[in-house]
Amino acid sequence: MMNEAADQLTVSLTAFAVDLTSLPTPRMVLAQAVSASAQARMAIGAMRSSFMDGVSLDRY
Repeated sequence: MMNEAADQLTVSLTAFAVDLTSLPTPRMVLAQAVSASAQARMAIGAMRSSFMDGVSLDRY
């Protein structure tokens, strides 16, 4: 009985270790987040500038 439990635990820990090694590293996750944040900032800036262009054109 104890051997079966120990074997099952070993299999579970091995599967868990394999899952962990296949996860992206924190550095990769951080780089992706920074990249997405920069893209969002650029998109917002582009929308804001085109909106302001439209507003200034309407006034004159």
